[in-house]
Amino acid sequence: IENVFVTALSYDQLLVHGSLLISKIYSLLINHMSVVEKFDSFLPANTPVRIAGKALSFLINMYSRMRGKDFCFKLLSAKSALKLTTRQSMAAVSNATYRGSKKIKKLVKEEDKRDHEECSRIF
Repeated sequence: IENVFVTALSYDQLLVHGSLLISKIYSLLINHMSVVEKFDSFLPANTPVRIAGKALSFLINMYSRMRGKDFCFKLLSAKSALKLTTRQSMAAVSNATYRGSKKIKKLVKEEDKRDHEECSRIF
């Protein structure tokens, strides 16, 4: 499953398949017979098919969302400019007890929140 995401999650694939790339990967994995068979091999023999299918669906859904967010953050970080100046960054790194470090932490937290919201809109 990891290999599928590593191979399929790229900027080029995103351009080809659009914003539904993660959903397409998810549906292909859920319906792929070898994925289902390998997952079933980890479960006890008496596990009902319906429960195994729901468990597989849940796990792949959670993993898809995690990989989608990671991919989105990677794209955003590659395309975004430096939000903090070099001086602010160096001050935060060099002296953690610096009075202005609270402002820097607040700016970084707000930046992370904006990135997360933008990622949520994409996926």
